[in-house]
Amino acid sequence: GDEDENKRLFRSSYSFTRSKKTEYKNSRGVTKSVKEKSKQNLPQPGDASGVAEPVAKVDESKRPYEESDFPVGEALLARFEYKLVGREILDGRPALIIEFAPANKKLSEKNIKEKCLNRVAGKAWVDEEDLVVVKADIHLTKPVGVIGGLVGSLQKFNCTFVRKRTLEGLWFTSSMVWHLEGRELIVNRIIDCSEEIRDVVLVKPVSKPAMKSPSCSMPIWRN
Repeated sequence: GDEDENKRLFRSSYSFTRSKKTEYKNSRGVTKSVKEKSKQNLPQPGDASGVAEPVAKVDESKRPYEESDFPVGEALLARFEYKLVGREILDGRPALIIEFAPANKKLSEKNIKEKCLNRVAGKAWVDEEDLVVVKADIHLTKPVGVIGGLVGSLQKFNCTFVRKRTLEGLWFTSSMVWHLEGRELIVNRIIDCSEEIRDVVLVKPVSKPAMKSPSCSMPIWRN
């Protein structure tokens, strides 16, 4: 889709550094371990794909969710109710401020992804010209049980992310911070994570016009 093309062009045209810091805490909020990652994206001459190197297959039930797991479309958008609450200038560009919450109707809960979507609410800032979500504050409205709540549960989750637009018209998630409180078996855990993309430099001409994408998905990254 347009969003995938936007990502491909960004990765194949710009050098940048992506960093991630994750803190694992116990139920009292005491940090038990910290993991930090930093990775550079360096497009090579003649490489127009911008596609990341293939990674080994992993258990789908254990990997973190990604943006591609929540494709934007009528089915996803119909799960929510929206309210326009204002306008704001972000980075010199006008944006609409929209509050959203699960629709007041019976929603499908076939899997854990749908259970999470049915309990997500928040506020989004949508660029008026490109119709792209450029900022969002998202939170879980109620706990989500996993396998009946016996194996684990997601008790709290909130996330804030910001996207920026390059001079060539491509969008990228410049920063994201999220906080999670959950239970794995009988152990309560807290995770705080911050991610950012910095030092963005155009190194190759953008080969195609920037795509316009009404992106309303949650960009949960996986390195």
